[in-house]
Amino acid sequence: MKIFLSYGHDSNVPLIKKIKEYLSKDDNGKLRHDVWIDTSEIKAGKNWRNCITEGIMSSDVVLAGLSKHSTRNPGVCRDEINISIGVKGGNIKTILLEPVDVVAPPAMLSHIQWLDMSDWKEHINEGFDSIYFQKKFREIVELVETPENERFNGEITKLKEVFEPISSIGRIKSLTQKEMYGRKWLYDKIREWDKIPEQRIFWIMAGPGFGKSMFAANLHLQYNAHIPAVQFVEWGKPDHSNPCCILKNLAFQLAVRFPEYRKFVLQLPEVVDNKLCNKNEHELFDLLFCESTWLKIDGSQENIWILIDALDEANDEYDNKIAQTLARHINRMPHWIRFIITSRNDSKVRLPLQQYNPQVLDLDRFITNKNKEDMIEFLKGELSDFSPTVEQCLKIVEKSEGVFLYLQLTTEELNKGLYSLDKLEDLPNGINDYYYNLFTRIFQKNHQFYQEQVVPVLQIILSSTQAMDVQLLQFCSDLESETNFYKVLDSLEHILRIQEGRYVFFHNSIQNWLTDHSKSGQFFISKNDGKRKISCKFVDWLGAGNTALNKSWENYKYGFEDCLQYNITLPYRIPKERAIILLTTTCPSGSYGLGGILRFYDECMTSIHLYIDRLLEQHNDDFLLSFFISLFEATKDLYIEIGIVSKVTRAFGYSEVPINREAIWKAVKYSAFIGAMGKHIANSTILCPYKTYAIITQIIAVLAFYDRRVGEIHSGSLSDLGDFTAYELDEVVSLLKQNKTSSVSERVHYDDGELYTNALVQLNPSLYPNHMNY
Repeated sequence: MKIFLSYGHDSNVPLIKKIKEYLSKDDNGKLRHDVWIDTSEIKAGKNWRNCITEGIMSSDVVLAGLSKHSTRNPGVCRDEINISIGVKGGNIKTILLEPVDVVAPPAMLSHIQWLDMSDWKEHINEGFDSIYFQKKFREIVELVETPENERFNGEITKLKEVFEPISSIGRIKSLTQKEMYGRKWLYDKIREWDKIPEQRIFWIMAGPGFGKSMFAANLHLQYNAHIPAVQFVEWGKPDHSNPCCILKNLAFQLAVRFPEYRKFVLQLPEVVDNKLCNKNEHELFDLLFCESTWLKIDGSQENIWILIDALDEANDEYDNKIAQTLARHINRMPHWIRFIITSRNDSKVRLPLQQYNPQVLDLDRFITNKNKEDMIEFLKGELSDFSPTVEQCLKIVEKSEGVFLYLQLTTEELNKGLYSLDKLEDLPNGINDYYYNLFTRIFQKNHQFYQEQVVPVLQIILSSTQAMDVQLLQFCSDLESETNFYKVLDSLEHILRIQEGRYVFFHNSIQNWLTDHSKSGQFFISKNDGKRKISCKFVDWLGAGNTALNKSWENYKYGFEDCLQYNITLPYRIPKERAIILLTTTCPSGSYGLGGILRFYDECMTSIHLYIDRLLEQHNDDFLLSFFISLFEATKDLYIEIGIVSKVTRAFGYSEVPINREAIWKAVKYSAFIGAMGKHIANSTILCPYKTYAIITQIIAVLAFYDRRVGEIHSGSLSDLGDFTAYELDEVVSLLKQNKTSSVSERVHYDDGELYTNALVQLNPSLYPNHMNY
């Protein structure tokens, strides 16, 4: 077993070393456990913070020695405990090395029972071989060797596999590197809110720059025992803003902390079979937060707070699914689960939540004397070398317009000597003026460089739905010279930060400023221009044989959605590998039957419908057919994989292949998706030529035939899936056939995706084997 031993470098070190020795070897010198301790594991020249984090991550159990020194804040040991709580959850053991009133264990450890050795120094003269120490050492071995540890590690491994959790450790660490000044009054308001049973949500509402995320990170540190689950929503990171990912992440953290909840979750069929990915956000919330959490022992359970920071950054083009889901289900949750949310005053968050009467603290209006006192305290701390007067601090606060970010930025420049306390009138008037001055200082001598080189890059960063990798960013910016591209990135170092190899703005406020012409003036950036560029570049890639950016576009996932915003005709022929990407990125997740997909029309397929309508309006029937055939041929590849279609003839021909449930589900899902598109055409008021109806009808009828074969060949849920989807696709075929009828009886068939003219009038499934090439 790997044990991470956390301790403070104080007078308790002799005991810690002896514990390490005892845990490592038994009395006969036989190895017991692999004990990680900083004095032996961190070699000279190594990054000690990374070493400690890796040591905790790779350990089976964390054993923390608690002393006044080790629990001080800030402190390395406290960081170790934080990481241990976040990563290991309940699998951390503690030893009290000094009296509890001296140590004052942090709130994050209040739920963990410790082994009391606070009186060890009274027995030190007896020697470590004495009865006292030998008894305590045996208790420590029992503490770490309990079967619960192995069971816990196995359970957490399974949960990680299914839930794919998102660690907040790095984000919290970055937000708490600088000291947070004041905000004690905000802590008080949260404690007061917690006493009001009918208010389940505490919403901290503030504009950009208040320091919401910094406060959230510090709140989590201070009240870790109260906050077992936290999510920092971040634009540019799909897993950090996707509603299903967020819900699974929060549920994982609850399962780590609460054994009763963990036990129930591990018994869920969806977890046992690793099928949570088949659920949409409403189904996940109902399963993981409304049903399961009730089974946790209630009784006198204290309130717990689930913290979601920057909820507005989970907005999509149409709404905020997390806010909607929370509003829809919160009354069905246990009374002791409560939510603390931070966000801007955003209608996509406000409208769903307002019906549940959250306690809203609107800090844009609530600029009280207490907030002003916090800002003055911040200035005195950050400008301590200059000993600013109260009057000087008040002047800077006035110019800040209540925005903490302004204080952070201007104090950095005051400390660098770019501004002076003696000439505070030179300071920018608010955050918008700060950005304007910054851009003027950087680009005033070369405005042509800004317009020709910088603007194209900023357009893409601003308008992209998520952060692009560097290769895709350069491609969409249309800067062929790599030298010029990196020269641009270097010029923007003041406003960009690198996040997992992608360039994003250091703060949302810079995006708001750049896209508002009344504030940014000559530096204005049009998001529409950027989206149009992404659309054009996506079209270029879609029709090309170049595979260099395949992975980049696949990771980006939103090229097609961006493309649909504009009246751009896609290539006549879409390669099958591109069509697969389109199916993967536009088909609603968690919905495999046609009925399930139709339920999420508005959420997941609006852009597809808009584009189909646009093609119908333009009478662009050739492309519409090409689009359907490309998706059909890509879907047919999956039916080949599951043995329904011959690889050689690309026609129906069943062969025995190993059952691949994932491929079967995906094939039927894609057929249902194409059927949903066909149903939209059938219901459209815009008519198209008979040939178009006939061929699309034939495609959907063939897919229905394939799905019926899936139902006949397989059993259980796979059989039900195939039969039900086939039935639904037949309904779509009937709808399409009602729209157009004709006496034309020439046949249509497919050969490697190429369309031959003419179409069948009647499609009789019973005649498929004799009359049609699938």
